[in-house]
Amino acid sequence: MKLINRQYPLRGLKPGDVFQSLGGKSPACVMKMHQPAEKYHYSFIGVDPYVSFHSKNGINTLTVEGKTERIIGDPFELIEQIQREHVADTEGAFPAYFGGLLGFIAYDAARLLEKLPQRHPDNDRYPDFLFHAFRVMVCIDHVHDSLIIGVVGQEKDIEEIYATLKPFPRQGHGKGPLALEAEVDDAAFVEMVASGIQLIKDKRIKKIVLSRSFTCPFQGSLADLFEATCTLNPSPYHYLLSYPEFAIVGASPERLIRLRDGELEMTPTTGTIVEKSQAAEEELLTNTKEDQDHRIALDAAYHALTKVSQPETVRISSFKKIVRFPFATHLVSHVVGSISPTVVPLKALKAVFPASTLTGNPKHAAMVAIEELEHSRRGPFGGVVCTMDSRGNFNSAIIIRSAFIKDGKALLRAGAGIIEASDPLQEAHETHHKVQAMHKAITYLL
Repeated sequence: MKLINRQYPLRGLKPGDVFQSLGGKSPACVMKMHQPAEKYHYSFIGVDPYVSFHSKNGINTLTVEGKTERIIGDPFELIEQIQREHVADTEGAFPAYFGGLLGFIAYDAARLLEKLPQRHPDNDRYPDFLFHAFRVMVCIDHVHDSLIIGVVGQEKDIEEIYATLKPFPRQGHGKGPLALEAEVDDAAFVEMVASGIQLIKDKRIKKIVLSRSFTCPFQGSLADLFEATCTLNPSPYHYLLSYPEFAIVGASPERLIRLRDGELEMTPTTGTIVEKSQAAEEELLTNTKEDQDHRIALDAAYHALTKVSQPETVRISSFKKIVRFPFATHLVSHVVGSISPTVVPLKALKAVFPASTLTGNPKHAAMVAIEELEHSRRGPFGGVVCTMDSRGNFNSAIIIRSAFIKDGKALLRAGAGIIEASDPLQEAHETHHKVQAMHKAITYLL
């Protein structure tokens, strides 16, 4: 099979417009990727899947052209195999990731990699892995104001698809406020943090990331929510994953790992400040607690990359730089390495999953402690949204700053990185702040 594609003028269309024009049906995916330093800015919209991969608790199912079968194997490596054997050839298609697999890996997929206690019931039953290849894909090039339509099938379909694309009025009115209901109150979260600090003092762990969830009603348009996040909180990654039972909409500031033309890259991201001033940024750069926190995350990323890279190619290309976003400012480093020729692409992702910036260190001990201290399963939170193309390139964004839409509610979850010097009340306030970007986007729709 070949992915046939043609290029057209953009005509002012936004990703949400394309999603709605194509029917807004499930399953469907929208992903917008933006690296400001490289002036690289694409959106991918996929509908009408012809390949689907679902995995839960080690049970894998593959559906190709409507025929479903169980398959045995490591889901991380099966994704690469499915892309190679069942997804249309995108060789020569522009840009990378166009026409390939797109989906997510939940945090709970880590239970296949680590032996963890089963303290909390799996009430929401989110898949561990869910990926699709779409019969119709649209790529928006925001830099050159153009779009590419790709179809697996006959070329005549492309003109008909382009003719259906039109702008939609957004429904935001900015009325709010909309109250959030916390899973656990501040006092209980402070106790969680104090328990985490005690584990650090007892030398069981060096760092732990503790999270809690907040909920509010949601009856709005997924496309409108996606566009609201793009407007209110521009981030390196935006995504809308729409499925029959649930949806995920988010604006993530952090990549887990990317493979592009043989080069791996991770961007450990820590530190969160709200104040927009040079003095606050200088304090973030020089703060002892933030420096220790960042170095722990950087060290974990560096050593993880050494496991899947060619010897002596791993290096820190950028160290502890200030990166500004509308709702927060963070510290970001970049670690790169050349992938080992003996490593299949998604095995590199497996080697670093889940992100240490969402667990702590040492990773296994921190994840065990998370199960002991948190009040519910994380589900997709802390996992990754991932794209993969036929050339082996992949990109993955950590699922944070996201809304999990299910049964008429939006669940927002946020975590805080805890080290011995942490202030428990300040960490509780940080979780409130981290959900504000998505909460504001939801409120914007009222």
